[in-house]
Amino acid sequence: MFALYEKLLAIERSMATRSAVFDPAESSIGQNARQWFFSTLSRNLGLTPAIQTKLSLADIGLGLFETLDGDPSEEGYYWCTPTNCRVFAYTGGGGTHFSFLSLGGIVDETSPVIATLPSDLGCTVVVGENLLDFLCLGCLRGFYCIEQINHKPYQAFFNSQTFRPTEKQARSGFETNAAKEAILGYIRHNLNLKPWSDVSERLAYLDEKYGEFIEYPP
Repeated sequence: MFALYEKLLAIERSMATRSAVFDPAESSIGQNARQWFFSTLSRNLGLTPAIQTKLSLADIGLGLFETLDGDPSEEGYYWCTPTNCRVFAYTGGGGTHFSFLSLGGIVDETSPVIATLPSDLGCTVVVGENLLDFLCLGCLRGFYCIEQINHKPYQAFFNSQTFRPTEKQARSGFETNAAKEAILGYIRHNLNLKPWSDVSERLAYLDEKYGEFIEYPP
């Protein structure tokens, strides 16, 4: 297992030993006016006290597997998972999962990353030239929303510093809260992640370079 993946696992383990205290009503990020009103009302009525919660990379849609030695009969693999990949993470929604694309039977720090979307007709999208590149894609909005990566109007949201999701967009995986923002900020700082400058352009580049190597199930 290579260094960056080990570092991600170490981050996940460190989170498992800690708790964060935050007031969910204080986070208006990603809330529309109606959500803000009700969260503020609840806070004023004393119904939403600060809560203590365990943090995990799964909170940003990046649930990691401890090993890369899986096979298609094991957890994490779906009917649409390409046959020449190793699944390493899942979002926890819609069956979306992330894999390293095996080129020449090898998976290492140079392997491209693909997202397989069972809820989107089982399609697979190349979402990173390597693990670091993939983490940069989700470092602002998280990884759950990658389920929407094929919807072109949503692609610009991934690298926007000012984007505030509507209620519908929040339900599509772009929701934010204090815990999620804290985790994203932590991994951006500790892994030196920078958002992609043009998501649509980079996706097209990655598809042209690696798309032909994806081997789909029969």
